[in-house]
Amino acid sequence: MLLLSPNSAGALTIYTVDEPPGNYISTSGELVGISVDMVKELQRRVGDTSRLVIMPEKRTLEEAAWRDDLLFFSFSRTDERENAFQWLMPLYRKAWNFYVLKAFSRNSYTLDTLRGMRIGAKIGDVREDFLRNNGFRKVESVTSHASNIRKLELGRIDAMVYDSVGMAFDCKQLGLSFANYRAVYEIGYSDVYVLFSRAVDENLVAQWRKAGKEMMSDGTYEKIALKWAKLLSEQYGIPSTMENGLLIFN
Repeated sequence: MLLLSPNSAGALTIYTVDEPPGNYISTSGELVGISVDMVKELQRRVGDTSRLVIMPEKRTLEEAAWRDDLLFFSFSRTDERENAFQWLMPLYRKAWNFYVLKAFSRNSYTLDTLRGMRIGAKIGDVREDFLRNNGFRKVESVTSHASNIRKLELGRIDAMVYDSVGMAFDCKQLGLSFANYRAVYEIGYSDVYVLFSRAVDENLVAQWRKAGKEMMSDGTYEKIALKWAKLLSEQYGIPSTMENGLLIFN
């Protein structure tokens, strides 16, 4: 667990996950990323000085079930989660794909084909839930997507579930070529959100939602999104577009 910046008395607890480029630890030890910039702007607007805490996804969701002071971000909005939390604002959209090593890939893949393969997932990740809920019996879960990329390289798994933006980023960090991997089956996509636990006071949530709407309408969201889109395109070759005011990673 990584704690950053002092917490003020009575402030919110704010959790996120280590999942670049939304949120990750830079070489200088700072928590950075497109989602981090968005949340810091929200904090500035509402006058919040809460610390940001890197926490595993599974533990975050467990604590969200009972805490009355928790804001967390970079979590996908799904039907299963819809009524469990209070949703603040979207950060970006990303597609979910199965990835394999290109050199050992087949001509075509179906869900049935993939169900018979060893699939890497991240513990607590929404895509791990998808696999387990859709008949995948050979799911091998680890604590990071980067670990799955290494396992794929070593032949210890046959495929992994991830998104293009994270895959490209992690490959570069690992000194590997993203071009060596092939997306063979798209599951769908998810919108990544800032959200509150269900027990957080509705008046506080309304205050933050107002700040989020103002960010979207006054151009601040787009300014932050385009800054990161440019950086990710230039440094990692990650494509993106703006559609209906939302950043989309293709």
